[in-house]
Amino acid sequence: MQDLKNKKKKHYYPHVLLLDIELELKTEKSDSEAKINSILKYKQFIDAEWSIIYEKLDKIIQSKAKIVFSKQSIGDLATQFFSERGIFSGGRIPTDDLIKMQVGTGATILSTINEIPLFCLGKCEMVEEKQIGNERYILLSGCLTGAYTIILRGNSQKLLDETKRCLNDGIMVVNKVLKNQRIVGGAGSIELKLSSKLRQYARTLTGKEQTILGKFAQSLEIIPKILCKNSGLDQLKILSALRAEHTKSESWSGIDVENGKILDTIEKHIWEPLVIKTHAIQAATEAACSILSIDSIFSD
Repeated sequence: MQDLKNKKKKHYYPHVLLLDIELELKTEKSDSEAKINSILKYKQFIDAEWSIIYEKLDKIIQSKAKIVFSKQSIGDLATQFFSERGIFSGGRIPTDDLIKMQVGTGATILSTINEIPLFCLGKCEMVEEKQIGNERYILLSGCLTGAYTIILRGNSQKLLDETKRCLNDGIMVVNKVLKNQRIVGGAGSIELKLSSKLRQYARTLTGKEQTILGKFAQSLEIIPKILCKNSGLDQLKILSALRAEHTKSESWSGIDVENGKILDTIEKHIWEPLVIKTHAIQAATEAACSILSIDSIFSD
């Protein structure tokens, strides 16, 4: 990202302009030549090139934008031009970052500046350049959409990747809850509740169906068993108490891993999103069915 060290570091309530054009003087990519008969003609060629770049810069100034970011490069001429007029600029912005700024500020990414309407400019409360560790960052605060960026720092790439994965998992869980605001009890309560219901229903069946449903109910108790094992609890005692609790009532009893007791997970705010738990059980069931169908272990 290109910037100028002596330019203004903070801007309050600025208009943000996002571009996908170059703002610098460049040589032609293809080989070309022109025959010039006089020095005056040569000067006209040079002036025309400079007039094009200055025309672009003047149109940006007229738009009243105080922050200019572009996906492509912003040359030294444009950077100095903006700096002298108190405009914060940055070039070679990655596409992902530019899209995030578009979403956060409400701006439109423009590929031409022949006309820059006011509604194409984004807004935020503050834009500042800040030093974090050995890197300099441009921070946009108070975006209209309430967008946020989390900066992760660590001493190894492996640690950063793992932290990013865990953080992403947590954010996606919250996102699912906000979209589908239905929850079930955690701490093994929903697994034991389902297991209890399936065992009761299995008693009404006979033969192969009863065996399959009984094993399915038993498999759901793996999660509570692992919770007990990881917490150093007596799983036989805890699971027996939980089975009895779920059989005689419609409670949301789960495992209190801190005190080695049974607790009401809904009352203690130990929740899991219904949609995530549903998808997990469905995926596990489909995987088990696929494995069993290979050797036709259960066939008609």
